[in-house]
Amino acid sequence: MDTERRIGTRIRDRSNLQAGAGIQPPLPWLRIFRISSAVSSSWNLLNEFFEWFGDLGVFLWRVAWATVTPPFEFSELFRQLDEIGSKSLPLVALAGGAIGVVLSLEPVTA
Repeated sequence: MDTERRIGTRIRDRSNLQAGAGIQPPLPWLRIFRISSAVSSSWNLLNEFFEWFGDLGVFLWRVAWATVTPPFEFSELFRQLDEIGSKSLPLVALAGGAIGVVLSLEPVTA
């Protein structure tokens, strides 16, 4: 009995909505509020975009400044380059082998 009462209420509520009873147009200030919030969110997105580029510029300036100011540590630079190069050799060899296999199979499929 309780379920039938709920279902009947839902059907009556739907018929009222379809007839337009109880529906009022939105107020104009709500529309302005929605527009202003959309403008505000896009302004924040644009602001974050330019802040990111500003931070990138500051970082690049600090890197450029650090490269021309002493102390210069060339021995440490060469040691790190050697270590990075020797540790990446297996990855480079694997990638080169995969590219070689793909290029060798290309004329067969073409």
